[in-house]
Amino acid sequence: MKRDVAKLQKDLEATLAALQERDRLIEEQGLVIVGGDTSSSATESDEEDVGGVDRKVKEKHRRALVSADMAKLLDSVGHGSLDVRLKKLASERNELQDELRHVKLELEEERSKSNRFSANPADLEDIQREANKQLGDYKFKLQKAEQDVNTLQATVARLEGQVVRYKTAAETSEKVEDELKVERRKLQREVMFCL
Repeated sequence: MKRDVAKLQKDLEATLAALQERDRLIEEQGLVIVGGDTSSSATESDEEDVGGVDRKVKEKHRRALVSADMAKLLDSVGHGSLDVRLKKLASERNELQDELRHVKLELEEERSKSNRFSANPADLEDIQREANKQLGDYKFKLQKAEQDVNTLQATVARLEGQVVRYKTAAETSEKVEDELKVERRKLQREVMFCL
């Protein structure tokens, strides 16, 4: 029994020495152990009790060795297992990337708008000259089109007058023709009676 106790004592000393060596190496590298919390608030907020599952099994969290900066970042996310905190960080990162893309698009739109309006004065004068020239061309074309419309309206009115005259002349001719036909029949009857 004394041998077992001595052996266990030796194992304990070796284990403690290994732990001290581990802690020394971790400290030299500026690393921190995170995770492994078994606080009730962390387990209650992140995991629901599933019927028949031992609570001690649920409370086991993975541990990880990270830099001090990463440990601060993980602490800023809140409580919970390392997986839950990493998922929160990933989700926040994705949201920020989406927001960054949106802001970049807005910035690009604003830049393109400002580039259109911030051309140098010589370019603005050229643009103004070209716009005035086009405006003059359009005014001339509008006046010509209005003259053409007026000419066409006068032609239409003249042709409508001619149509009315020709129609009246045609109606008069038809009446005269009808009267002449009636007169011819009368004459033909008279000729037949005379014979």
